[in-house]
Amino acid sequence: MSGGVEPGQVTIVRGMVLALAPLTLVNLLVTYELAQRRFGITIPLVLCVVAYLAGAMRWHATPLQIVAVLGVASFSALALCLTVLPWRRTSAKEQG
Repeated sequence: MSGGVEPGQVTIVRGMVLALAPLTLVNLLVTYELAQRRFGITIPLVLCVVAYLAGAMRWHATPLQIVAVLGVASFSALALCLTVLPWRRTSAKEQG
């Protein structure tokens, strides 16, 4: 787009792709849970947003630091959303 590629741009774009990848699964989980009228999944998201904002305010000297904070926040959001899901245990009767 700009006619040339700066060496640092490639690293930042790769980092952003990796940092944003978990958020696609978070979006899927949140959409499903909200459609089921289960709003408990929003609590971990609010915590991760606050953590991201605090981290970005603390570590923002370089763009890669902001990407790293985003990566930590998005992986944390995915992990916390998975722990909040209502996991159902199936008994031996239900399985077969």
